[in-house]
Amino acid sequence: MNFLILAAGRSQRMGSNKALMLFRKKPWIEYQIQQIMGADFNCIFIVTAPESAESLEEITKNFKNVQICINRNPERGPFSSLQIGFNENETGPLFVSPVDTPLNSSTLLTLKMTWENHKNIDALVPSFHNYKGHPVVLSHPFQQRLKALNAEAPESRLDFCIHTLPEKNRITVSIDDPLIPVNLNSPEDVVALEKLTSPISLRLN
Repeated sequence: MNFLILAAGRSQRMGSNKALMLFRKKPWIEYQIQQIMGADFNCIFIVTAPESAESLEEITKNFKNVQICINRNPERGPFSSLQIGFNENETGPLFVSPVDTPLNSSTLLTLKMTWENHKNIDALVPSFHNYKGHPVVLSHPFQQRLKALNAEAPESRLDFCIHTLPEKNRITVSIDDPLIPVNLNSPEDVVALEKLTSPISLRLN
């Protein structure tokens, strides 16, 4: 299985690209990659804006199987970054997460096992106390259908596209991981995570 990290957003509230922000004195993307590698993924695709690509390539150069992909028109929205990742993922299911959702290796392993135990589904969504979050897992056929959409159309939202799937083709799995619905939107959120503050104090979707 491969993993897609979406990191081409403007990050206005954070003040800089979230992949490059410091977390425990290291770039945040290093933490995310380490969690993914701990769950034994084949390849990690990171989609970013042109101005951040060189920095990310330098940070990730010593990690195996990490590929930086450039979204040259990030103003088209996050769905355009998704489609770039789908193009890189030639076969098989794909884990997808925005860069600002903290990942956890044990949760990723649970999701991998859950996916393997369900046949003929197109999407798996994790939740914590009824708060849905990331990463989501998408089948390759579903990725191909999403690639054909207009990235700038109002209905081109991953959550909407998953919701429109037949119920038999999508599942939501409850996992005891309070970071699943968390987004790090501001420097204060990062400080809270560093101090291991209760996730309730972090922003939920």
